[in-house]
Amino acid sequence: MSRHQLLHRLFAVGAPLFIAIPFVSAQTPSSPPPLLVNITLPLDISHLKIGSQIRTHVAAAWNASGCQLPLGALVQGHVSNVQKKSKADPQSAFTIVIDSAECNHGKLEPFKATLIALLGPDTLTSPGGMGKAPPLTDVPASISGGLRSAEGTASNYTYANRTRSLPSEWKIGMVIDTPMNLTVGKGAEGGSVIWSTTTDARLEGQTTLILLADTPAPTP
Repeated sequence: MSRHQLLHRLFAVGAPLFIAIPFVSAQTPSSPPPLLVNITLPLDISHLKIGSQIRTHVAAAWNASGCQLPLGALVQGHVSNVQKKSKADPQSAFTIVIDSAECNHGKLEPFKATLIALLGPDTLTSPGGMGKAPPLTDVPASISGGLRSAEGTASNYTYANRTRSLPSEWKIGMVIDTPMNLTVGKGAEGGSVIWSTTTDARLEGQTTLILLADTPAPTP
């Protein structure tokens, strides 16, 4: 099944999931691993317009689909749509499209990927105090594991030092430690939509975007 077919069959998250638990990976050998990139500065809808450039940097070295991206390499995109809230519609939203990357230690070249999950900045780690366990929740189907779901637990959440643990497998639509919502691959130009109905759409600096790169079509 192609990545696009899989994305169309999966549910996009309709509410933020504050959950940090491990999962057994269901990646197949032919699937590229998720690509993790960080935004340095906040992305705030008040400063965005259609065509605004989005610059991110690779958070963990990645190599797939003929593209090697070392730590710190530039991955770039743009905003394909902006929706500001109004009296008639309380939704505030902007759409992110990933379009280029510094593959193989070179200059920027076309690179297509879909934003599939969000990880907010780590604000849990602090000296002293006790952490608050995240709620139990259902998790969307996995990237390549078919139409299945897993029920989250907070059993491994570390209370003493407030250290969050991260999933070993990223799920389509997963949102961690950010109040924003994410709709995967259904925005303008096939981008993913960051949205909220309670506040202006915004991603804080040091938010991690989890991307799924396009897989080249097999040769007939």
